[in-house]
Amino acid sequence: MSLEQCHRIPIPARQRVQRLSPPPFRLHVQGNVPQLKEICSSLATSKELVKALVGIWGPDDGLNPSTASLLSALCAELDLARAHVWHLATEDRWRSDETARMRAQLIEKAREWRSRQREKVAAMVRVAAAELDGEQRSRRRAERVNAKLGKTLADVERELAVSRRELERERRSRERLEKVCDKLVRGGLAYGVDDVRGGEEEVRREAQRGAGGAGEREGDAAPRQRAPQAFPCAATKAFPPAAPLTATPSSRSRPRCCHLRRHGGTADQLR
Repeated sequence: MSLEQCHRIPIPARQRVQRLSPPPFRLHVQGNVPQLKEICSSLATSKELVKALVGIWGPDDGLNPSTASLLSALCAELDLARAHVWHLATEDRWRSDETARMRAQLIEKAREWRSRQREKVAAMVRVAAAELDGEQRSRRRAERVNAKLGKTLADVERELAVSRRELERERRSRERLEKVCDKLVRGGLAYGVDDVRGGEEEVRREAQRGAGGAGEREGDAAPRQRAPQAFPCAATKAFPPAAPLTATPSSRSRPRCCHLRRHGGTADQLR
């Protein structure tokens, strides 16, 4: 609006222009809102212009109606602009407070979430540590048991090897002893049969000669008797006492080798 148009505005005669006073509040505008910054700069410029005009024109009574109407229009525009700025500032402050509150809530929630996550991780670590400790104890226990079992197995294997060697020696000794017994039985049986046959022939000759030569025949038959031969016993590995060998008709029976090996009999037991 130009100055000439302002002169043409009708203003009542008794209307007075009120002096502009500074705003009762200090406007806090956020630096990230360019519209509020422009409005603030415009208001500041308008107030400076009104102050300059009031200083130039003098007191309120000396103003003409056109000047008074111009000042009234300026005051109305300034009040409207100040109201808009106040509304925007209030809204911006509310938004800032809401943003700060939401930020604080987010920070608190993030802190709580981190705390819960740390607690979960700590619980998982404790559980894993407990499981690891249990596994280590079980492994050490298993190692001790395995060591004992290995030692016991080694002892058993060593004893088994010793027993196997002893059994092998006993088997070989028994085989050798059986062979020796068989040889001795065969040799003693053959010698005993011949001796019995010779004794029978001698008895017949003595019976034919008569009763007079009985003493001589008995003296001749005495050297033919062999000393009893003892055979080793397979069970006790000792030589039992020998019995005298006598010539009887039952001496022609078959020998019992198994009985001789088992009981260690003499030559008279073969008859």
